[in-house]
Amino acid sequence: MKRGDNAQTLIFETQVAAPYLPAMLLYSQTLSKAALEKSGPLYNTNPATAVSSGPYILTEWTRDKQIVYSRNTKYTGKLKPAFSKIIQKVAAPSTNFTSYQNDEIDQMVGPAPADLKIIQADANLTKQLRQGNADFPSFYLFFDVTQAPFNNIKVRQAFSHAIDRDAIQKAILGPSGIPAHSYLAAGFPGANGEALKDIQKFDVTLAKQLLTEAGFPNGQGFPKQELWLRNESPLNQAVGQSIGGMLQQNLGIAVEVSNKDRKLYMDSLTAKPTKLPFGFISYGMDFLDPFNMLSVWLSGGRHSWTNTEFDTKVKEAASFLGSADQRIKMFQEAEKILVTDCPAVFVYHGKAIEMHKSWIKGDALEPDKLGNSSLHFGSPVYSQLYVTKDVKRKS
Repeated sequence: MKRGDNAQTLIFETQVAAPYLPAMLLYSQTLSKAALEKSGPLYNTNPATAVSSGPYILTEWTRDKQIVYSRNTKYTGKLKPAFSKIIQKVAAPSTNFTSYQNDEIDQMVGPAPADLKIIQADANLTKQLRQGNADFPSFYLFFDVTQAPFNNIKVRQAFSHAIDRDAIQKAILGPSGIPAHSYLAAGFPGANGEALKDIQKFDVTLAKQLLTEAGFPNGQGFPKQELWLRNESPLNQAVGQSIGGMLQQNLGIAVEVSNKDRKLYMDSLTAKPTKLPFGFISYGMDFLDPFNMLSVWLSGGRHSWTNTEFDTKVKEAASFLGSADQRIKMFQEAEKILVTDCPAVFVYHGKAIEMHKSWIKGDALEPDKLGNSSLHFGSPVYSQLYVTKDVKRKS
């Protein structure tokens, strides 16, 4: 990285071609070198030292109470801030829904499952619910493919056909997730779920046949499994228990579901060789490019699976400087290898549940080309929202 021929130009030099670099930079947060040197890394937590190049700047941070952003009077950019002030209440997440019901806050995300049931049973609240993409997370089962019984692809494929994703979505997830049959979620660049959905489709007859061909008819002789969860929420603990039940019912395989400490889980997963034979985990994007998501499966990464053809296709696509459509096609070919070789069983793609009061309007809440009407990544967000005259406040 070096300066260009003027103060407004910065040149990035990469070791290999990196067409994904703009996506990485878009996601990254910039810091002020001068403020960092003068006030330390937390300069933006103090109104006296806060720095902003945007339409808002920090004007209050009362610990454990609220954070206030006000219009930045020095801002000369093109964005037109609609709000004169944005107040972010600091409270335990468990209190957010009550505050929202009492009109004490205008927006919230991530209602608890019990709160979500209340929302869905109320016609007015249901109108205020929006389903967003969050970081396009994929929740999946994975295997240590270097050890029996999961070194047998037919065992892994049998597992993939024994999971009823639609039933999990209907009974447990509701709007918090959608069934997954591939890794890249709908709306993410390169997502190809429709074309890949039959590879890991729910098919008990096929699952039983594959397990029999692997030498375990009706699960006979198959070792009892412990399915590790990574310090999961009650929602995903319920998903894990459902998966365990389906493997027992559909394949005759006994599964104990265990919710582990996060550090223990990750240390066991990333040990070389791995110490985690069978687990449930999620991964969401760090930047909006297929290379980010698919690179998790490159040889030597956090999973034990290795596939030379997959590695080659992902790396070639990552540095490909030709047409964007051709680059996406290359990534899709790599994802098909991943789904087919089945080092993972893709269960669902998580969705962020947002609540917005009816008096919050603006372009950021208008549906995009995919029909997404949430405050998702890449949307214009607060600079293009406003409060209507219908705002309510309880005294």
